Amino acid sequence: MVARLMRSFVRSLFLYILILIIVSYVGAGKVTPTEALSDSLAPATAISSPSKNSIVSGNVSVQAVANDNVDVAKLEIYADDSLLSTTNYATGSASVSATYYWDTRTSVDGFHTLSSKAFDSAGNIGTSSTEAMTVDNTPPQVVLTNPQTGSTVRRNSSISITANASDSSGIFSIAFLIDNQMVKTCYQTLSCQTTWLAFPRGVHTIGAIAVDRSPGANKSSTISTLTVK
Repeated sequence: MVARLMRSFVRSLFLYILILIIVSYVGAGKVTPTEALSDSLAPATAISSPSKNSIVSGNVSVQAVANDNVDVAKLEIYADDSLLSTTNYATGSASVSATYYWDTRTSVDGFHTLSSKAFDSAGNIGTSSTEAMTVDNTPPQVVLTNPQTGSTVRRNSSISITANASDSSGIFSIAFLIDNQMVKTCYQTLSCQTTWLAFPRGVHTIGAIAVDRSPGANKSSTISTLTVK
């Protein structure tokens, strides 16, 4: 008898609490009675920035959006399935966004993914598709292949200057400098070549600067010396 009364009391209490929740939602004009009783739709969510297949470096603004037929209670942002941030929202927020500033220097260079999860007040969970990113915080490698440093050439001779560069995100430009004066720039290539008329006599410096395609425009340089007789 006592057990039966307790079960009846628990059921009544549960129904009372449910009715209070429904009344508060409907009374505030945020949902209809039908929505309050039967919200089984998960929120939709997506990573809106950066765009898919982006090359990122340094601090990156990661933005996620979500919307729901009733409301979004919480929005989470992930990198490689590791939680980056959690944002909670007031009841009735049907369309929301969140921003997290991701320091990519805490991640190794290479392939990474971003994703988001959205939760509504009914406990439904929506998960975004994963967006692939390439992190590149490492300067490119650049090598002067000709002329060899320390070499000697005749005055007024034609000297071929060549350089090769490489980087995980690709090369934006390779530039040549002779005695700190820019003489040529090659774009979107892994090798660059130019010709220089050796003049005047004396020791000269030949430099090559490579810049990669990351947003941080990582760069590196190398210098050779050459003597004109």
